[in-house]
Amino acid sequence: MLMTAIGIVVYIFYFSKDPNRSWRDVKSGLWLVVYFVFILLMANSGHLVGTISIKTPWDDIIVAVVSIAFYYWALDSGHHTESMPEAHQVAEEAKSINR
Repeated sequence: MLMTAIGIVVYIFYFSKDPNRSWRDVKSGLWLVVYFVFILLMANSGHLVGTISIKTPWDDIIVAVVSIAFYYWALDSGHHTESMPEAHQVAEEAKSINR
């Protein structure tokens, strides 16, 4: 948990130094930070490590259901950036190479 917190602080530090970034980018990626915290909490509440024991298979079911919710949150928070046309072009070129 400490390493995740340190990573978030380092990310925000470098993010604030980049003039080409907007806070919309942070908002778009917030789901991932919250998901990491959720996974850390679930890992620490499992039957092997944690103090709160969630019995198998309920721990896996909770992770699966909540992960689906995070998936839809991620889809909803995405936005188009200036580099999207270039990314699509690179993807199309990669498809043509693999055929």
